[in-house]
Amino acid sequence: MKKFYIYYFNDINRYVTIVDEDSYIISIEFDKINYNFNYEESEAICALKKELDKYFAGELKEFKTKYKLKNLTEFQMKVLKEVEKVKYGEHISYNDIAKAIGNPKSDRAVGNAVGKNPLPIIVPCHRIIRKDKKLGGYTGGTDIKIKLVEIEDILISN
Repeated sequence: MKKFYIYYFNDINRYVTIVDEDSYIISIEFDKINYNFNYEESEAICALKKELDKYFAGELKEFKTKYKLKNLTEFQMKVLKEVEKVKYGEHISYNDIAKAIGNPKSDRAVGNAVGKNPLPIIVPCHRIIRKDKKLGGYTGGTDIKIKLVEIEDILISN
């Protein structure tokens, strides 16, 4: 059973749709509102909302809410497992991830896989930058990525 909840985060000036399946968060989407869903708040969604509020306030460095990465290719899963390892306030490049997964020339493919992250913020793809130390893109828009790296005091040139 899937549960959906829409929430407006003032901190990033965005609507966020959170999807819970069997008490695991499986998706976070920016600005995608589907009025055909029956939106209700589960325990997992409530816990994540509290954690997101603390994160945006600079009070949370590691999410504890249970989540599952789903509907990804083997390559995408491998990339996102590397992204999960990047700690609060740190950053690495797409190239660093490519090297870590044993495909040192797959920067673009890594970037595409990072772009398929169904759990932005929790799986911290905002901490992944370009090899030239510039910000790079972000699923929710670069304005959100800028806000997230500012929260974590990650210094990026742009």
